Amino acid sequence: MQYPVMMVGDVRLISREVCSDYLQSTGVHLPYNAICSSSDSNVDSCHGDDGGMLVCADTDGKWLLLGIIISHGCHGVDPTIYVNVSAYSDWINKPDAQISSPIVG
Repeated sequence: MQYPVMMVGDVRLISREVCSDYLQSTGVHLPYNAICSSSDSNVDSCHGDDGGMLVCADTDGKWLLLGIIISHGCHGVDPTIYVNVSAYSDWINKPDAQISSPIVG
């Protein structure tokens, strides 16, 4: 199903340890530069959401981009994995900067 507008939902971040342990039990390795989220409801990322955003509001009410979806969990069953955008802040702020490692690895 395709939606004509961006959908929004609340998710919670989960620790790297919890996420990594769960993923290893399914044979998946958690990249070093990843953030994980989960949901207690059916509000979560799913098929077609790759590249979607994980955002939160700062104390001034400005939205901050924390992550970009690289793997989805669908309906809260598996964690959603995001590239941690802050790991690339130097490159984002200075486009000619070199990155020493792949985005996901």
